[in-house]
Amino acid sequence: MRFSEADITAPGSDRLHDAIVAWGSPTKVAGQLPEHLYAGADHIAINALPDGDPLISTLTALAAALKLTT
Repeated sequence: MRFSEADITAPGSDRLHDAIVAWGSPTKVAGQLPEHLYAGADHIAINALPDGDPLISTLTALAAALKLTT
């Protein structure tokens, strides 16, 4: 994906933010993470920002969506 000068000029466009930050429900985030790897990322940092739910619930739901739990 190419970005224009307007996309990368501070504070950055919504298009840029949506491309580099996986956000939404745990299922949506889990679906976006492989796109980052496909685009060339070799590390992905996850910083969960729960929206009203306890942090552990958010991380547990994300782990389940990523099939990291049994």
